[in-house]
This record gives sequence, structure tokens and C-alpha cells, in this order.
Amino acid sequence: MDYQNLEGGFEQEFKGKRVRVYSEEKEITGWAYEWYDESLLIYKMTDEDDEHEVVLIQNFDVIEVVEETVTVREVSIERLSRPSYDVRVYDSSDFHKKLREVNLRGHLNNIPFVREISRDTYEVVSGSQHVEIAKDLRFSEIPVRILQIDEWEAVRRFVYEHVPLPKERNTNRGQYYSDEEINALFESLQDEWPLSKVAELYPLKPEIEACRSM
Repeated sequence: MDYQNLEGGFEQEFKGKRVRVYSEEKEITGWAYEWYDESLLIYKMTDEDDEHEVVLIQNFDVIEVVEETVTVREVSIERLSRPSYDVRVYDSSDFHKKLREVNLRGHLNNIPFVREISRDTYEVVSGSQHVEIAKDLRFSEIPVRILQIDEWEAVRRFVYEHVPLPKERNTNRGQYYSDEEINALFESLQDEWPLSKVAELYPLKPEIEACRSM
């Protein structure tokens, strides 16, 4: 691999594109983000991936652009907004720890998922914490994966990602919403959707039953 030529042509030929990288040991497909010091930084992904792990690749033999089956773009941070039901306030010690890590690395560790709600304007579907970190660090643009989903599918994904199933409510919550956050989420959804629709969201079964019994 002629790394000098790659460095000179990276911006035009590979940056922001889906690529496949080959070396003697492995083959990696992902979104080409940055080239520096004879190393390639990509967000590793497949069509099914829900997480996009950042990978730094050195000593590879071939890089090629492949068919784009997922849509990843760099967009202005000002064009990203969180939905009204995303009620979490990011001010925990864990959040600030991750913020410092991103500040040290200079890039996000994962790509947020978004959906386009108007021309070049996007709503965050998953990865609000990464967006808030980018805003706090005053990043002008970040890479996002654009999903072709409607508003209700975005709600459904959000609830299943942030609310534990009823049988898991008394276990270690981890990154799940607290009871207070779940109540605020439920109230916000009721402002926008009829109870019969919200009732389709199984993780909110305790709130649905409590509401119907009132």
C-alpha cells in the first residue's frame, strides 16, 4: 500500500464513504472518517449493526470503496435535535467522564442514529448522549447514520432502548431510564399519542395499567 498517495487522495476518494479494508489478518467494512500518521480511522459497521465501533487500522494492504447499503453523513450539529420524549438531562459523572474521553480522542466513539424530519434537519433516534457531548465540545459536524423510519418507529425504538421490560424493573438499571424519567417519558408520549397507541409499547405496561385504573 502506497500510504503517501493514500494520504494525498483520502479526502477526495475515501472520506465519508463506505469502504472495505483488507490486511493479512482481517477484513473490515466501515465508514471512512479520518486518515493520519499512516493510520485509517473508520466506524466499523454492517447492515445490521446497532453500534458502530470506532477502529484505528494500520498496516493494511488494500482499501476499496464498496456499495453504500447504509447512509452515513457528516451533518451540522445545529441540524440535530432530540425528540420531546427524550427527557434525560446529561449531567452525571459518567457523562462527564465520557466527555473528557471524547475531548482527548477528538472524535465520537459511536455514530448516532437519526431520521430526517425536514430537508437537512434530523431528529435523534439513538445516541443522544453522543450528540450532547459533541455540542458541549462545540463540534461543528458529526457523522450520523440516517434511518428511513417513520415517527412511530422512532418512538418504539427509543422506548425499547431506554425503558427496561416490566420484569426487569427491580434489577440493575444500568443505562436504562430511572422511574422518574420513565414517568416523564410516558407523560410526554401521552401528549402526542392516544393511550391506545402508547399501549403498544410493552416496556410501558406498568404505566399503561396504572393510567387505565385511575
